Amino acid sequence: MSGERERDGEVPESVDPASGSPASAAPKAEESRPELDLETAFADIVARYGDPAPATGPWPSAEDVDPDPVTVTTAAADAWPDPPELAALDEHFVPPDVPPIRGGDLVSRAAWASVIGGPLVLLVAAMVGGVVPSMLLGAALVAFIGGFVVLVARMPSSPATDDGQDGAVI
Repeated sequence: MSGERERDGEVPESVDPASGSPASAAPKAEESRPELDLETAFADIVARYGDPAPATGPWPSAEDVDPDPVTVTTAAADAWPDPPELAALDEHFVPPDVPPIRGGDLVSRAAWASVIGGPLVLLVAAMVGGVVPSMLLGAALVAFIGGFVVLVARMPSSPATDDGQDGAVI
């Protein structure tokens, strides 16, 4: 029965609600702490709103720095490379001419057109609406599958490299 009262928020009189110990063992929290006047505290905060922050005192000695500007020692100066000459910066880089784009052979272009064109024809037919003739559906499907098979069959069996190693060529 006492468990039901505790679940409902009621605490038996013999137990202190703040500490959970018997009331006779600890003084009540209200008696040991003075009442806090929230309105007075809020009015004080609002009155001091624009005032500058109070000074916190001198800096800790661990944060003191040398008043002299930072100087570079000769060992540190020798570690850095010399800056490039201004004449070298004035030179303008001219990239080489771009080689022409290879057109590829007729079979490759037809295979790519079939792989892209077959689904594109079906997409346009679906957007226009109406009944798609079975001949158009079959032709688009055969074009897609045929183009895909041709492209896969013409892929090289090994990666083409200049030196026989896999990876980037610098």
